[in-house]
Amino acid sequence: MLTKEKVQDLIKNTKGHIRGVGIKQDWSFVLREKGREGLEKLENKMKGLGYPLRYDEIKTGGTYPLGVDRVSLLLMKELFGFGKEDFIKMGMSYLELSLIFKIFARYLLSPKKIVQRAPKIWKEYYDVGLLKVVNFDEEKKQLILRIEDFQIDPIYCWIYEGNFKKSLQVVTKGNVTCKETKCTFRGDPYHEFLLTWD
Repeated sequence: MLTKEKVQDLIKNTKGHIRGVGIKQDWSFVLREKGREGLEKLENKMKGLGYPLRYDEIKTGGTYPLGVDRVSLLLMKELFGFGKEDFIKMGMSYLELSLIFKIFARYLLSPKKIVQRAPKIWKEYYDVGLLKVVNFDEEKKQLILRIEDFQIDPIYCWIYEGNFKKSLQVVTKGNVTCKETKCTFRGDPYHEFLLTWD
């Protein structure tokens, strides 16, 4: 159970910042899955832990401590029982909630173009960590993405598994699989995700 002391420690020991749009996407998922009542539950719990944050007041272009996002995700796990599949679904929902991206990706982007843009998109969200394209083979329909210097919580691994899968799915319009093959929480020096499509 998260306490004020534990939350302060988590925020103090989580380096970096996230754009408000990232938090807003997480909370939009809660609103969709748990309704306004669930969202208010999350807001009240954040306030009770000393970090008042309201969905309607999150500035999408603003910058927030990454620790605040981490705490809100941990609260979703605690309050709603969210597990791996829920957080994968959350990662996939980012694109489902962004109709403009879906239209843009479907008609204007190829797998190659979205892969080229991926590291830039990462930097638009975070001021820590690096997203790298390790291998992109359009003929074999295989992609390996690596995230370096980003060891926050396994929840993020699940979110990115869903997000990477859905991003490629929108562009390829086919069946996509995504598996985290390396993970800092399993002793690897970085995270790696293998994506394949047909």
